[in-house]
Amino acid sequence: MKKYYITSFIFVLIGVGIYFFYPNEQYYKTLIYKEREEKNTFMRSSDNSPLKGKDLKKLHYYPVDISYRVLSKVHFLKKKNFIEVMSSDNNTVFFEKIASVEFYLKGKTHSLILLKNTDSQEYFIPFLDSTNETETYTGGRYLPVEIKKNTKEILLDFNKAYNPYCHYDSTYTCPIPPAENFIQAYIRAGEKLYTFIH
Repeated sequence: MKKYYITSFIFVLIGVGIYFFYPNEQYYKTLIYKEREEKNTFMRSSDNSPLKGKDLKKLHYYPVDISYRVLSKVHFLKKKNFIEVMSSDNNTVFFEKIASVEFYLKGKTHSLILLKNTDSQEYFIPFLDSTNETETYTGGRYLPVEIKKNTKEILLDFNKAYNPYCHYDSTYTCPIPPAENFIQAYIRAGEKLYTFIH
């Protein structure tokens, strides 16, 4: 049975907002590395982990880079808008398009769409970038987002970008980032390709 999946791990959602206010860069890095180790533990030991048996080992990440924490302008849609997104099993799924987010990174201004799962209150940004296939998962990665209604700005932290479960286990079905969420830059932050043991 196919398992539908968006959020890979509860720890990626913890504290997205609080890091923006910490002036101590080393403390911020320590918190991120702690979250990564907690996720490694989850992947190795939880019955809900998509990695089983011989495949169990540490995930691969880029070094934490504070320059990938960017403040983004939020432009909410005035009316409800739904978008049809392809999934990893070649079907389509619908998400509510909440807003566009605009930010400056790597010398360019980028715009991405923020989506909401129609079955929950889960917000996220699925995205593609120039690292796909060579350094990161070809199907793109997800960025967790905490957002409040009518807010004008949110913090995007690409150090928290993570792989969907379908990268690890094909029995999971994951939405593929829409074309408008391609970032024309190398986003060398967050989770990298996982190397399986054969």
